[in-house]
Amino acid sequence: MMKALKRQSDSIMVAEERVSFLVENDFYSEANALRLQLEDSFSAQNQAGITPLTYVFAENRYRFLTASSESVLTRESLQEFVEHLGNWAESKLGASHVSTPQVRVYLSGCKRSVLQDAVMLGWHYMLSLTKDERSRKDDRVRIVIPDRPGRAGRLLSTCNLVDSELKFNRLLVHDTQNAYGIEPAHTSMNPLEGTIFLDGYIW
Repeated sequence: MMKALKRQSDSIMVAEERVSFLVENDFYSEANALRLQLEDSFSAQNQAGITPLTYVFAENRYRFLTASSESVLTRESLQEFVEHLGNWAESKLGASHVSTPQVRVYLSGCKRSVLQDAVMLGWHYMLSLTKDERSRKDDRVRIVIPDRPGRAGRLLSTCNLVDSELKFNRLLVHDTQNAYGIEPAHTSMNPLEGTIFLDGYIW
């Protein structure tokens, strides 16, 4: 069973004493610098007819553009971000490792159905670098979060469908066992006007 859709802005949901979903607004003080580096990288390489972005597609599952963060961010900036996220993860989650993020870009026609990742341990993180615009308020991530286990012998379990907007410099973290989907609400084919975020794992 699926409960009614819930909108979350800055809440924590806990199951069995493990954080299942967490949102942090204004997460990283250097988010604007990361965004500017992305813009400079995309613009400079596009002028030469080259882009670091690769198209990823699986029928009825997902379609988006991606690039390694090393190809669009400076080594120093990337190291500082990972270190900041690692310190936060240790404090909030008791985790000790953070993966180097991938850059994800969703343009017109891109989306991700509600699916689980192949990674089944730890947490999945997303830091939005999407420009905040009035017309983009419906860009969102949907995460399926099971309720706490119910009575013994119960055949059906219920879950919450959590809906969170992709605001600039918002960090979303959820258990890797939770399925999630991404639904951009724009029509542009310009990568700089797309839904952009850093994507990785914590364990």
